Amino acid sequence: MALRHGAFNVRVFGSVARGVVDESSDIDLLVDYDLQKNSPWFPGDALDEFARYTRL
Repeated sequence: MALRHGAFNVRVFGSVARGVVDESSDIDLLVDYDLQKNSPWFPGDALDEFARYTRL
């Protein structure tokens, strides 16, 4: 999903990565991206895809 929108090397850090989430936690993402392929739709699509594979 991320590659379609110019993003790669997507990393999760913070409380989610440590497994210490609660209802007030956010998701911290570090993303490298190609400015030539960057899409305005990337953030929403990436988070939707991420949510499919994680349980918060």
